[in-house]
Amino acid sequence: MPIETEIKFRVNDPSALAEKLPAAGFRLETPRSFKSNVLYDTPDRQMRARTEILRIRSYAGRWTLTHKRLPSFGAGPGSGDDRHKHRIEIETGIANGDALGDFFLSLGLVTAFRYEKWRT
Repeated sequence: MPIETEIKFRVNDPSALAEKLPAAGFRLETPRSFKSNVLYDTPDRQMRARTEILRIRSYAGRWTLTHKRLPSFGAGPGSGDDRHKHRIEIETGIANGDALGDFFLSLGLVTAFRYEKWRT
């Protein structure tokens, strides 16, 4: 299973960083686009209690379904590497996130959290 490691760092001068990224081999994949995320859970938040998420995301004209959970061993809280988030992540593209969300609701899941932002 793929393990995602999320690293966040402070950028004091975003413009200077943007100028340096191409020379370091980075390229723009997605222009600035609106991103909408909806997390689903059981009404009593069993997934949250297990530190899991089930998410439908709309971003740059694409829909994705993602499930994340903590690894059963190794990296994660209490493993000695608490500086970064480590999650097992399973993600797949889907054709219609709104329809899948309705499907989740019909199975008894609820919309637990929604967050939206612009991202490049």
